[in-house]
Amino acid sequence: MKILIVKLSAIGDVVQTLYALDILRRALPEAQIDWLVEEAPSNLLLDHPMINKVIVVKKKGWLSSPRENLEVVKELRSTNYDMALDFQGLFKSGLWIYLSGAKKRIGFSNARELSYIFLNEKLPPSDIERHAVERYLTLARYAVKSTGARVGLPTLSLNCPLYFGLKESSGVEALLQEGGISGTEEFFIINPFARWSTKVWPLENAAEFIKMAKRELNMRAVVIGSKNEAKEAEELLRESGVEALNLAGKTTLKGLTALISRARFVLTVDSGPMHMTAGLGVPQVAIFGPTSHIRTGPYGFEDSTIRREMSCAPCFKRVCPKPECMSEVTAKDAFDAVQQCLLQNKDRGSKADRSISDEQRDELTNAEERGPWLH
Repeated sequence: MKILIVKLSAIGDVVQTLYALDILRRALPEAQIDWLVEEAPSNLLLDHPMINKVIVVKKKGWLSSPRENLEVVKELRSTNYDMALDFQGLFKSGLWIYLSGAKKRIGFSNARELSYIFLNEKLPPSDIERHAVERYLTLARYAVKSTGARVGLPTLSLNCPLYFGLKESSGVEALLQEGGISGTEEFFIINPFARWSTKVWPLENAAEFIKMAKRELNMRAVVIGSKNEAKEAEELLRESGVEALNLAGKTTLKGLTALISRARFVLTVDSGPMHMTAGLGVPQVAIFGPTSHIRTGPYGFEDSTIRREMSCAPCFKRVCPKPECMSEVTAKDAFDAVQQCLLQNKDRGSKADRSISDEQRDELTNAEERGPWLH
């Protein structure tokens, strides 16, 4: 059985699709499962023990690198996939599904941008108000059943198999030590940044939270973000006026996974790191404004969100002249929510406790370099 997962972007969406990968791999252990993904989130998937091959394409490859994309098409067609699963539901993913030449091209009948025209096997319309992970699991379970595999799907535990190796783990420890955080010292992660300007938590609110956490919890902050947000992260640390560590843009995505697994808790906005934190089972508080915590909140931890009840929210707008839904969430609001979160997770140590055993890992991969594989 040869299966192609098509989930091109973004980071958070790829993380949420890992739950479906877990279902597919556990139900079909002998299958070849490949994943077509764009460059930006691809580091999360490379060398993953549950994936046979990661095929990376450029976001605008048809315009910038048409020859490279044609080579990918040849590679896909030569594989002779039994099925291709469209977890993206956009025109670009539907086109890749069609070009793969897979015998079964499966997705939802109400997929966006008319992408369903590329499918030859359509599921009933998905409910947009269901959590994204639930929609992806529906597609994965349908795919498994369509193979005729006899497996008790309801009994399969739900895992988000985020993977990082020894290289990432040791690299993160080195970064922390360079910043003055020892291997036993507890720290928290704060991420006020997002691609949508409307999702960003104001820096003055974030700076006040960092000060409160240092004063009340005696815990240092580690600020994360992209390379483009590194300067804003420095500004945030200057405004806070307390000792903290800026690691924005200094890790790969797998390195960020390793970093999050070491944190005592994470305070974040709706973003890729939020979904990574949920997948790792690390305590977190997520600040929501223009988006819906019901649709895309931290899966399994939807009650770990804070938001202002406003008539205009969620609006799903990327631009807003005055995003009060975010600015009115104060540092005290966030700190109170974090204290409650820590009380609920008081028995949890500073490291994630969801590592699988070496024996279990050996069943999935023969890779020479293995590190903690968390889910």
